[in-house]
Amino acid sequence: MALTMIKKKDSKVTKKKESGGPTLMVKMLVLLCVVSSMALVLQLNLTNQQNLLLRNIKGMEEPRAWSAQRAVPTCRPRRHLVFLKTHKCGSSTIQNVLMRYADAHNLSVALPYSGVYLDAVAEGQSLKVKKLKDSPFAPPSGRYHFLIHHTRLNVRAIQQLTYDDSVWVTIVREPSAVFESMFHYYHLHKFYGSTFDHLIWKLEGNAGSKAKFKNANSRYMGRLGKNQMTWDLGLDDLDMRQESLLKEAIRILDQNFHLVMVAERMDESLVLMKHLLCWGDDDVVAMARNVRRDRYRSYLSEHSVNTLEHF
Repeated sequence: MALTMIKKKDSKVTKKKESGGPTLMVKMLVLLCVVSSMALVLQLNLTNQQNLLLRNIKGMEEPRAWSAQRAVPTCRPRRHLVFLKTHKCGSSTIQNVLMRYADAHNLSVALPYSGVYLDAVAEGQSLKVKKLKDSPFAPPSGRYHFLIHHTRLNVRAIQQLTYDDSVWVTIVREPSAVFESMFHYYHLHKFYGSTFDHLIWKLEGNAGSKAKFKNANSRYMGRLGKNQMTWDLGLDDLDMRQESLLKEAIRILDQNFHLVMVAERMDESLVLMKHLLCWGDDDVVAMARNVRRDRYRSYLSEHSVNTLEHF
C-alpha cells in the first residue's frame, strides 16, 4: 500500500516535470520575440534619425545654394575710373588695387612720362592733356580707362582724357595725420629748417600770428605743404581763406565724385568701392603700400592736433 502511494507521487512529480518543458520553451520564444522586436524598433529609430540628419544637412545646403544664386551680380563691372590720388592718405594702397585690376583686364592707364605726376609744376600743375593724348601708349580714342596717378584736380582737363561715364573716387584722411606723415616721408625738416617736434613748438609759440620759421607758407617742390588735401583737390593756398571759393570747391566735389573714401576706414571704404564698381571680392584685396615703421612716426597729442589745425 505504501509502495503504491510512493509510485503515484513519483508519477505526479514526473508529469509536473514533463509538463514544465513546453512552458519554458514558450517563455524563451516569447523572450526572443521581444528582443527581436526591440532590436527592430531600435534599427528603425536609427534609420529614421539618419534620414532626418540627411534631410537637415540638405536643408542647410539649399539656402546656401539659393543665396549663391541671389548673389549673382545684376550689374556690370565698371571699367572707366578716375581716382584723384591724394598725398599720404593711403592712396598708394588703393592705386595698387586699381593697377592690378587694369592689368588683369587689359585696360588703358594714363601714365606719367617720368616720376609719379601727370601734371607739371612748371606748367602750373596743369594736367598734360596734349602729351597724354599724343602718347604712343594712348588708346586710339585718346581716352583712358583709368586715370589714377597723382595730379591736382582739374575737372575739365581730366574729362578730356577719360570717358563720360567714368566713376570718380578719391580718399581723405585726418589732416594733422597727413601733415605728420608727409613731413617724415619727404624729409621736410630740411625744407622747414626744423624737426617736427620743434616745428610744433614754434607753431604753439606763435598761435594766432604768422609762423616764424623757414618756408612756413611755401610748398616743397611747389606741391607739398599745409592743407595738402585741399590743395590736391584744386584749391590754391590763397583761395582757402575765402569762404565763397571754399563753398564752390565743395560744390564741385559733390557734383563730380561718386565716392570719397576715408583712410581711417580703409576696409569699409574698399567694400563701398567694390559695390560701386560692381567688382568681386578678389578684385579689392589690398596690400598696404608706403607704410612707415613706428619708429619713424611722431606722437600727436590732442594739443598738437589742434595746433596743426590752426596752421
